[in-house]
Amino acid sequence: MELTIIFITICVITLIAIMWSQKKKGNYDERQEAIRNRGYKYGFFTITIVAVLMMYLEMFNIKFSSYLFSIIPLYCGCFVTSIYDVINQAYFRMKEKHMAGNGFLLIVCGLMEAYFCITSLNQDLTSIVTFGMLAVYLITMGIAVLYVNYRSKRDDA
Repeated sequence: MELTIIFITICVITLIAIMWSQKKKGNYDERQEAIRNRGYKYGFFTITIVAVLMMYLEMFNIKFSSYLFSIIPLYCGCFVTSIYDVINQAYFRMKEKHMAGNGFLLIVCGLMEAYFCITSLNQDLTSIVTFGMLAVYLITMGIAVLYVNYRSKRDDA
């Protein structure tokens, strides 16, 4: 529990420092706005499809807690929206700095969540799924950000 509080405190302080250092707000072009809106649409459809699939699983006596029933579709929708936006270069502002640093920070946070998932294996399914899905999301987002950063630098050269 103490390790979780320390981890959350470090993440909050890091996020505040990152947000404080960024002076401009917004600065997205029309192409990015259109891509982001399409990503929101895909994320909403993903939430709907995953919720329907989970209802079908409950018909076959595979029971979920109400927490998991509500959080799994939201994680999946957020995952689809975020990855779609990152891969299509609409997640960050135009001429965003420190993309590689953000990618590495996401991977480090994802590895910490994976550690929490592994240490919670003897606990309930809710902790395992929560930590596991968050770890997969953060690590995948970090890899996607690093890939887009590499691709944009390669195209500029």
